[in-house]
Amino acid sequence: MSVVPYRRPESRGLRQNGLATFCGSLVVGVMVGAAHAQAPPARQDAPRDNSRRVSKEDLRYDGRSFHEWEWQLLTELQPKRQLEAIEALRAFGQKGYEHEVVAALDRVLDTEDNRVRAQAMQSLAKIGAASVPVLVKILGSGNPAMRQNAADALQTVGVATEAAIEALEQATRDDLQHVRVAAAGALATLAATQDRLGPLFECLADSDDFDMRRAVVFGLARSWQGGTELQPLFLRALADDRWEVRRTAGGALIKSAPASPEVTEGLRRLVRDDLMHYRLRHNIDQMAGHVALALAREENNLDTVGPALIDAASIVFQDSQFYAGWGGFNEMMPALRRLGPKAADAVPALVQLIDVDSVRVKDEHLASAMDVLRSIGPAARGAVPALRVWAAPVPQNADRDWETLRNHALKALVRITHDVPSGPSE
Repeated sequence: MSVVPYRRPESRGLRQNGLATFCGSLVVGVMVGAAHAQAPPARQDAPRDNSRRVSKEDLRYDGRSFHEWEWQLLTELQPKRQLEAIEALRAFGQKGYEHEVVAALDRVLDTEDNRVRAQAMQSLAKIGAASVPVLVKILGSGNPAMRQNAADALQTVGVATEAAIEALEQATRDDLQHVRVAAAGALATLAATQDRLGPLFECLADSDDFDMRRAVVFGLARSWQGGTELQPLFLRALADDRWEVRRTAGGALIKSAPASPEVTEGLRRLVRDDLMHYRLRHNIDQMAGHVALALAREENNLDTVGPALIDAASIVFQDSQFYAGWGGFNEMMPALRRLGPKAADAVPALVQLIDVDSVRVKDEHLASAMDVLRSIGPAARGAVPALRVWAAPVPQNADRDWETLRNHALKALVRITHDVPSGPSE
């Protein structure tokens, strides 16, 4: 019997299948290569021309145009989405779309959602002059809150058109107090540069409405640039029975130039009232003593503030309670030095301050007082005896930095007398 060698029956098929797979891969590779060879080059975008002038139509907010945001505001019923649109439109309103934005916001002011109305009013105030006609119209609406918001917005815009002033004058007679107050404040801001002070005097004469009087004075003080046209109105406010009104009017008059006798005397009365108020309400939450500080901080209108500043210094220097508690001493001294010879009326108070036997005055304040006397010059001759005591080479008070204080006293004496004394006078 013959032996037949074993042969796997599938081996031939495998070889045939492998050959077919190899040939198929080769064909696909050739086809893909040919396709790549025949494909056009990849498209490249043309470079952007950044030299072209950007128009307002090109502007986008969060990738969307003005008209897309306007459509969302006018068609969206969800308040959250409306608020998003108002925020976007406010940005467009400051970039050339102010009239279009005002028109769009005007259409949603009658919405029932308070947040949307408030946001729309705030946006109108931010946009500026283009919103004035709409705000004037709202002042005559039947919604008290909207009337108040419109008055506040007109004050923020600050554009004194004839229509705005007339509407605000009418609103100062509104049935509701909070609307009257807002209108009075806005009218004061807008009418400060116009010949329309009559209604403001009427507001100040309203003795029953302190908030309105305060709003008028605050608004005028905020917008006034000085000068004389508003002095009568502020002088009228100095006679108000409420301290807050008087203080605000005084702060405005400090900036008044040129000074008039009425303004000077009014400030003198006010500073005495101010400091007496401080004495009566010491260590209580009361904004007193601030007029004296404002006088001390004024560096320009010295003719206006000088007499009142000297009155304040005389009160403060001669009262131990003021010296111990009032925080304006360090600012008062440089102010008196700026006055120079015009501060001669303060010499008696300064002499009392530098009394060698005084134990309440700090060394640095004694030195400052002597420097003020030096700046006054020959008009401070009344201080010479007190200064000669400090100029003595032998210390008269062992608790003091005598050498430092003696040097300040000698400099003052040289300026006042043009002589260098060696000791106390007989």
